[in-house]
Amino acid sequence: MTFFEHADILRKHLWFSVIIILIGFTVSLVFYDRLISVILMPLKSASTGFDSRLYLTTVYEGLMTRIRISFTAGIFLTLPVHVLNFMIFLFPALTVKEKKTAAAVIITGFILTLVSLTYSFRYLVPFSIAYMTGSRMVTEGTSFLLGFTGNIFYLIQFITAVVVIFQIPLIVFLLISLKIISVKSAFLSGRYMILSAFVLSAVLTPPDYVSQIMTAIPLIFLYYLSLLIAKLLHLGVR
Repeated sequence: MTFFEHADILRKHLWFSVIIILIGFTVSLVFYDRLISVILMPLKSASTGFDSRLYLTTVYEGLMTRIRISFTAGIFLTLPVHVLNFMIFLFPALTVKEKKTAAAVIITGFILTLVSLTYSFRYLVPFSIAYMTGSRMVTEGTSFLLGFTGNIFYLIQFITAVVVIFQIPLIVFLLISLKIISVKSAFLSGRYMILSAFVLSAVLTPPDYVSQIMTAIPLIFLYYLSLLIAKLLHLGVR
């Protein structure tokens, strides 16, 4: 197959992804109210009892936020389809072993995404909000007037950061599988990984130690779990 034939196939796959995003965007617009209620679940479940109502500050903010959130959701919710679309394009060039590794990585990544979303919605984000809105952090006699767009995208960015962080052990596992690094070297670098986990959590999560610790500890656990699995499977042996 020539270069231009490959380019033509790639173009078709890209157009397919664009169409899927537009479909996801349209569906998100239709079910926007339900989507917002799901995004706001961690805010509503915070236990400090503060006024969690969100306020619009301009006449066009509601419309613009609706479009932005629907487009973001259209990409995020259709991400598995894009991954599958890319793998269909890539699979003919892979060996049988590489196909099995790619399939395992995709499935594991999907599971880690579900775990991180559940962890974020049920525990991490509500605890972080409860801490930041508690009496220790808020000056006595003050109250909250929460802006709609800023807080919605704060929740989206927070949860997305946790999802991305939870994929790091999978990347390490993949590097070991490809024999780019060994289990031994990854284990010996564990102290640097622990430090990096806290630094990364501090950069990507809100500036409170509760969310940073609650993000770093699962990351460290998953890192060593990936090393244990790689060791048991005898991966990365040179």
